[in-house]
Amino acid sequence: MELRHLRYFTVVAEELNFRRAAERLHLTRPALSKQIKDLEDELGVRLLERNTVRASLTDAGRVYLVEAQQILAHAQRAAALAKEAAAGRRGTLTVGSAGALAPIFLPNALKSFHEAFPDVEVVLQELPFPDQMTGLAAGELQIAFAFGDNGSNSPHFQRLLVLQSSLGIAVARNHRLIRRPQLSLKELVDENFVCIGTECNSDHADHLRRLFASEGLKPRRIKYCQGFDSLASIIASGHGISLMLHALETYRNLEMKIVPLEGATEHLELHMWAVWRKDEASQLVHNFIKLLKPETKGRKAYPAPTVLRAA
Repeated sequence: MELRHLRYFTVVAEELNFRRAAERLHLTRPALSKQIKDLEDELGVRLLERNTVRASLTDAGRVYLVEAQQILAHAQRAAALAKEAAAGRRGTLTVGSAGALAPIFLPNALKSFHEAFPDVEVVLQELPFPDQMTGLAAGELQIAFAFGDNGSNSPHFQRLLVLQSSLGIAVARNHRLIRRPQLSLKELVDENFVCIGTECNSDHADHLRRLFASEGLKPRRIKYCQGFDSLASIIASGHGISLMLHALETYRNLEMKIVPLEGATEHLELHMWAVWRKDEASQLVHNFIKLLKPETKGRKAYPAPTVLRAA
């Protein structure tokens, strides 16, 4: 049995006339009559009584008609939903977390995406940045976020620059360094730095050390915390300072100030990318990426972020 048999039967049941039904279906009357007989033979029941003028439904035919109409309606809905999913208008999109930087660009993108594609569910996965590239490669994420070239420049990925911002030193509002227009790394060697992560695993601390090492220096004291909120609280209370993006001061109401650092070293500027697989077939991903582009385009690079290009 095929869907066409159900469609032929329902048209005959609606017309109760094989000639008119055949005209609607663009078939010859004998061909339509054979299709209905094949259906009845397969079912083992008679669905229609026929004579030379009209047809009428049997009791079995009336019951079968209701079910056949429901099956055809479900098939039509399934086809429509499949087309919507293929066009990126329905389904589930899994996106990695942008962490503390999410408020800078993600809420507006999510809002615009929901307005344009209300039947798509967006799931945000809370994963550390280093793990997002692994999740993307494994298919656990469809869009990830990464800093710099930390795996995002793989030939298997495409990426869009969503954030560019300079780094500075975050200090409490009453800190002795707050009135300085700029700070040098040399004068910060003995300060108490706070970094997100642990002593064995902290990209934050690693970047801080690379920054000092670029000038032949080494920070003497680094302590660790588990998240951005803890970091902000420690700095605001005056118990330490930290390396932080100027963009965070611009977009979050922090009880601290970010003082610029001297120098033009490459370590003083950070890039954040939205990353997706180059062979990504889901239109959901491409629809979301299109909405990410205008959210940060045209902003100044310092101190606020900017979008530059896709790579």
